[in-house]
Amino acid sequence: MIPISRLVKELNLEAYQLREWEKRDWFGEVVKNPKKNHQRVYTEEQVERIQLIAETVQA
Repeated sequence: MIPISRLVKELNLEAYQLREWEKRDWFGEVVKNPKKNHQRVYTEEQVERIQLIAETVQA
């Protein structure tokens, strides 16, 4: 599971973009880690999907 803070840095995205895409249900269920102040965490599959979306949006 990859936290949102790490993901936005690695993919050069903004957290609000991920939250907006999440609202559109592009990732499926996103888990919020109770041990990390309910920070969003993503599975490897979701990360792959996010990378594809980011590449498409940036093109």
